[in-house]
Formats: sequence, C-alpha cells, structure tokens
Amino acid sequence: MRYKGEKLDTMGQTFDKALQIAKYNPSEAPEFFDEYVHHIMECERINKQDAIERARSNFGYFAGYYNTEVSNIMNRTYNAVHPIFG
Repeated sequence: MRYKGEKLDTMGQTFDKALQIAKYNPSEAPEFFDEYVHHIMECERINKQDAIERARSNFGYFAGYYNTEVSNIMNRTYNAVHPIFG
C-alpha cells in the first residue's frame, strides 16, 4: 500500500507505520486506518465491513508480538485486538 507517498510493501512495514502514527500522531490514525482498509478491499476484493474487521485483526495479531503497552496503544487507537487471545 502507499500512504502519503511512502510505499509499505509488507505487513510488518504497515504495522510499524500504524504504531508510529498511534504513538506520535494519533490524530492521523483514522486516515491511515481508512487507507489500509481500502488497500485490503482492493487486494482481497471484500466489502468494507469485512476489510475493517481484517485490518483490526491484523493490527491486533501483530501487536501480540510486542509488549502490553504496544497492544494497549493499538487497541486504544485502532480498536485492534488479537484475533485469538483478545
């Protein structure tokens, strides 16, 4: 996906950008999340609601590899929770 001219080729790059925004510029988070949702819709050819759920699940899953602080930031900013552990 592209966000403000920056190419994010992997889920890791996308998550890192989402986390950076959540930590340092949370007012930008809705715009970033919306762009990510549209990216998922285009790639997966799914409807917006399913893409929103997928985006939140993806962010929650990746946050699980970090500490509780990161998980809380991602949950608070993107309403993202781990798809298995909650």
